[in-house]
Amino acid sequence: EMARPPLSLALCLLCVGFSSAFSPPAALFTAQKRQGRADTWRMLIIQAQPPKFSSKDVSANWQQPDAQGTFGKVYFGKQGMMGMGGQVVVKVPVNNAVNKKFAASIFQTEKAVNEKLARTPNPRVAKYLGDIGFQPGDLPGDLENIGLMFKREAGESMEDMLLDGKDLSGKLGARDGGLAKPDLCTRVMGELLVACAQMHDVGVIHRDIKPENIIVTGGGEPLKLIDFGSSCDISTGMGVNDISLDPTYAPPEKRIQGQQAGKYDVYCVAMTGLRCLLPSFSKDPRPGVNERAGQTSLMMEFGEVEFPRADCRFERWASGVRNGRGDPRLQDELEDLFAGGNEDLIRVLDGMLAKQVGARFEARRALAELGQPWAGKA
Repeated sequence: EMARPPLSLALCLLCVGFSSAFSPPAALFTAQKRQGRADTWRMLIIQAQPPKFSSKDVSANWQQPDAQGTFGKVYFGKQGMMGMGGQVVVKVPVNNAVNKKFAASIFQTEKAVNEKLARTPNPRVAKYLGDIGFQPGDLPGDLENIGLMFKREAGESMEDMLLDGKDLSGKLGARDGGLAKPDLCTRVMGELLVACAQMHDVGVIHRDIKPENIIVTGGGEPLKLIDFGSSCDISTGMGVNDISLDPTYAPPEKRIQGQQAGKYDVYCVAMTGLRCLLPSFSKDPRPGVNERAGQTSLMMEFGEVEFPRADCRFERWASGVRNGRGDPRLQDELEDLFAGGNEDLIRVLDGMLAKQVGARFEARRALAELGQPWAGKA
């Protein structure tokens, strides 16, 4: 059984967008280094172009990171004189014998992916500002001398809002009066599918879409994807063989599949939609904060055990829960969902969650199946 990463530290960073910088424990990861990478991270730095920014361009306590993890550390700061350039987030990779090569590889991919997305029209992602270089002594000795800098986005992480019981429906303009939240689910999946279609058009696959990596900002584009530390670019092959996944949200195949790579993200979007559809999936105490010994959240149990056991068929799983083999509150939510009127949403969920990659919807197909206004954005 795979270990679940502690979320207590991650959640503080999620609201500004970069949770994978403190990556989960090694037990969560299956990592393969892409062939042809530089043998050392130092070689990569030497070959790179000069950084766009330096540590002097940002006011931050570089000796005290605000968050950290297996493959990097994160700093919050202010850009420019007197901080007039706004608040920023800086991610810096580790420089140690154990994680150095993999950290270098995912850093290189994340940099290239963010540069590509920054060139696309109105990307629904955290704004990438550029790379930042450091002088010897600027940072703790276990870090490299280059990092990535992003605008610190306003808003909260979807994970925080769900776990804190905040009005996510109101923030997104969803209208749900029952125990289940079909309108919220539809709106969340629609917004994320638009972002996916945009990314997939340029060859970028996120591979880690989940509430922790979504910022709720409101407005005309109310959701922004963050944290491309698990991403890859299928147009260049960069990062394709570097794998770090969250087993609760990842599809059964675990790896992207050739010409159908984008379907990996579609599955993750549907799992995120289910978090919004069924409030019981967000009622458990946060792992690492209020967790009791041996406790497993309903969402983890669903994503990693129960749903695969039902052959990734949503109605089959729901039938088992409704027939007495599940949490009573979850049973009530499913009874509400299947009482009538939600047949189209259930059909779309089945298409997005199909176990066989060939049968699973692509992002634009899923948008079309959601109906208006989403069909018009496909």
